[in-house]
Amino acid sequence: PTFAHVPLVVGEDGRRLAKRHGDTRLAELRRQGIDARKLVGMLAASCGLRPTAEPCAAADLLGEFDPARLSRSPSVYSTATLARLL
Repeated sequence: PTFAHVPLVVGEDGRRLAKRHGDTRLAELRRQGIDARKLVGMLAASCGLRPTAEPCAAADLLGEFDPARLSRSPSVYSTATLARLL
C-alpha cells in the first residue's frame, strides 16, 4: 500500500481543530443543511486536489487523485467558509 498525509486542519486561530471550535462532525454539518457535494468540493480544494471548491461527488475525485498535488500547508476550518456552502 501507498500512504499519503493530508494537511492538518486548523481553526481560524491557527490551532489544531478541537472541541473549542464547535461541533465539526460531518453529521452536524449535514444537519445544518450543507450539501454533501459542496462539502466534498470544498475539502478537495482545501487539500489541493482541485483548484476551486466546485461541488463534486467523492467518486469524481478517484480518477483525478494524485498524492503529489496534496497541499503541505494546513487547511483552515472557517465558519465563514461553511456559511458560503449553505
